[in-house]
Amino acid sequence: MRIIPVNLLPFLLAIFLYACHGNHRKVTTIETRENDNKITIKYNGTVSFTSDSSAIEGLSPLSTLSYRNNDNALRVSSNEQGQLSFEMTENGNPLLLDARGKAFVAKAVKVMMENGAGGSR
Repeated sequence: MRIIPVNLLPFLLAIFLYACHGNHRKVTTIETRENDNKITIKYNGTVSFTSDSSAIEGLSPLSTLSYRNNDNALRVSSNEQGQLSFEMTENGNPLLLDARGKAFVAKAVKVMMENGAGGSR
């Protein structure tokens, strides 16, 4: 059986903890609860909203933003080039990014901004 020198243990522990941290980005979580209404917002990287506060302008590359308000959910992801992809459900039913979906996003953005989400507006 090999014995690891004691002076290497802190170094090995640091490598192990760094490797287990996932994508190594801080995740910001905001949760509010009022009566039976629970809102959860999670994001990593930088989030920016449009100047009229009606849409998500961008996320830093390889970042995610998720919003849940009971059975309504929005998940936005950015690829390496910063291009966004949207997944939405309203009352558990999938939504497209059509007029109804854009209205849903605008409502979600308003709630997220009211709760302090995002880095720039």
